[in-house]
Amino acid sequence: QGFLIYKINGAECLIVDMFIDQAARKSGVGKNLVELLATQAANEKCTHIAANIHLADQGASNTLMASLVAGFKVVRAENDCLVIVKELGGSNG
Repeated sequence: QGFLIYKINGAECLIVDMFIDQAARKSGVGKNLVELLATQAANEKCTHIAANIHLADQGASNTLMASLVAGFKVVRAENDCLVIVKELGGSNG
């Protein structure tokens, strides 16, 4: 139904790639993957999860909306990309 690829570098957990099959979108699959990642990242002593949204990608606006609902915040824009971050904190997000 989907996958999430991440990389941990110190206190940062970076989502490198994420894809949810079209038939499974808006069903909670993506949210569940991010929640599992937040738990893993917290266990690895990460303070936040970061990701990039490439504005030229099909579905970028849907990705942004879902990310904001999931607790991510836009921290900066670079070229055609938004950098988003979700702080984990003491409550794991």
